[in-house]
Amino acid sequence: MLEPRGAPPRTQHGSSAGVAPLSTATSKPSPAARASPCSDVMSGEERWRILRLHVEDQIPLTALAKETGIGLRTLQRWNQLYRDHGITALDPHPRADAGTRRTAAELVAFIERLALTKPRPALATLHRLVSTEAKRQGLAVPATPPSETLCSPSIQRS
Repeated sequence: MLEPRGAPPRTQHGSSAGVAPLSTATSKPSPAARASPCSDVMSGEERWRILRLHVEDQIPLTALAKETGIGLRTLQRWNQLYRDHGITALDPHPRADAGTRRTAAELVAFIERLALTKPRPALATLHRLVSTEAKRQGLAVPATPPSETLCSPSIQRS
């Protein structure tokens, strides 16, 4: 278990007296503490609580990654944000492309029409048909099978 520099010595059972274990720094926050509606996004305060162990206590990012289960590259990105822009840069920000689709509207309509057919084609078949249609219309071909969101139960069958 990682401990901040200057932490009290461990007790006989391995826990530090008066020091919260690192696992409390990474526990899931309450819904009110979340800065984003996405349940996987940590608040800037939670990110700092973890990154502080590296910044102030010189605990290597590799050790933090192993202990917290957060990817090393993510910790490196947080550290760079902190060094370049300060603690406020750790706050989550919405993506610039949030709410926009990369698939052309014509292809989305085509996929929805196919999804309403009975019986519904397999996703691989949908992808093949959509790729052919995209090439025919001179549009970008989707790289992966059509998203489940386009073929979701929200599309009502007659």
